[in-house]
Amino acid sequence: MKAALRLVPLVFFMFAPAAFGADTSQDEKDLLAALATWRQAMLKADGATLDKLYHEDLSYTHSGGMVENKAHAIATTTAPGGASSVVEYHDIVTHVYGNSAVMKGMFDITTRAGVLNHSYVLMVWLKGPKGWQMVARQAVNLPSQ
Repeated sequence: MKAALRLVPLVFFMFAPAAFGADTSQDEKDLLAALATWRQAMLKADGATLDKLYHEDLSYTHSGGMVENKAHAIATTTAPGGASSVVEYHDIVTHVYGNSAVMKGMFDITTRAGVLNHSYVLMVWLKGPKGWQMVARQAVNLPSQ
């Protein structure tokens, strides 16, 4: 009995990574691919792609304080002049926690009107039957460089 109890921690540590999704590298790759797809959809005003990427419970907060749900966020992007002319990002950090992930980084988004938004963006993604979907986004304007 004592020998079996000594094996419990060893067995736990051997199999715990599989139970908790130890291979986050594939999830991180999938999330970066989802981010790249989001970028292209923002540039092309592609509502169908945004509809797939956005979770039904999306809360999309702009740096100016405007908060949108999924339908409004898609409508804003696909409206005439609503698409961005430039979407660049860097210093992206992703943390995967099972079927949820937090992604953060620096974004430079230029509107069709030529307004540059230099922002720190935090995104929350959920993985479900439709793959990774953005459920929350929060942007904070940073001083121009």
